[in-house]
Amino acid sequence: MAKALLLLLVAGLCGLCIAAQAQANAGNKEHQVGGASRWKNLMSRVRNDQDKDQDDADALYSIGQSKVDITGPVAHITMMGYARPTQIAMGLLNRLFARAYWVRHEKTGAGTVIIHCDTQSIPLRMHEEVIKQLKLEYPGELDENNVLIHAQHTHSAPGGLHNYFLYAIAEVGYADVHFKMVVQQLVRAVREARVGMRVSKLYIAQTKVD
Repeated sequence: MAKALLLLLVAGLCGLCIAAQAQANAGNKEHQVGGASRWKNLMSRVRNDQDKDQDDADALYSIGQSKVDITGPVAHITMMGYARPTQIAMGLLNRLFARAYWVRHEKTGAGTVIIHCDTQSIPLRMHEEVIKQLKLEYPGELDENNVLIHAQHTHSAPGGLHNYFLYAIAEVGYADVHFKMVVQQLVRAVREARVGMRVSKLYIAQTKVD
């Protein structure tokens, strides 16, 4: 009887040891799985941070902007856009400006210049002259492929900028002094935009308007 009880006690102790070992193994396995999961999450965050840093680096630009006066003659010159030779400027109401924006990608060095003018239009000859001077001043950086010059199409600005016959009829001739002044100021606007460049980020966003 005593021997049977001893065997039962030994068997019970062995069962408890086996159960304890199984539980310990399960806990160790769970710990290993949990550790691996935490490591995986950590590495995932590191990769995400690295991707974000790369995205941030790709989004970096140098951006410069400027604003210069291109008012020109304010009296005794035909206005541009009315197609009326009798529409003569008799004074100044508001000054006219040109605004230049130079955007350059920090990683690739590729750049774009946009010049917005308070004029009726941009004559082809003016466009060509501005591009010519910019190519001389910034060789290899600016040319006709990455410089955009456009006008707001105001009908309240001095004329005399076009040298084409059709425009000359409405404007009563070509004003060389006015033309050269505007060209000079547009080039100056780009120059000042370049000087004022600062590292910035550009973002593209979209939304839905109901």
